[in-house]
Amino acid sequence: MSRKTGQKGETYAASFLQNQGYRLVHQNLYTRYGEIDLVVYKNKRLVFVEVKTRKNLAYGYPEDSFTKRKYRLILRSALEYMVNSHYRGLWQIDLIAIMMNSFDEVEDIRHYSNVTL
Repeated sequence: MSRKTGQKGETYAASFLQNQGYRLVHQNLYTRYGEIDLVVYKNKRLVFVEVKTRKNLAYGYPEDSFTKRKYRLILRSALEYMVNSHYRGLWQIDLIAIMMNSFDEVEDIRHYSNVTL
């Protein structure tokens, strides 16, 4: 997947979540452990979102690339963010999986809430 495809997927995911009532807090948040694609807030809960986007299934479904290693890096990044921002409320990690067609239009978007690996 190209970086351009990933960026479009993140933009679609942010819009999708905002339409679901989430408030966008950060997009492309960088920590020493890596990047968190989206940080959103809803119902007194901070949500760290990983977005996986594909245009075809040559390398599997978008969800297939959400590995234990990636989960651990997001978890570490989320914990670092919460410590640095003094956030003490509820939180979780979500996954958004997007399939796009060759015209960069979303064909399918799946939201997995409160994922663990």
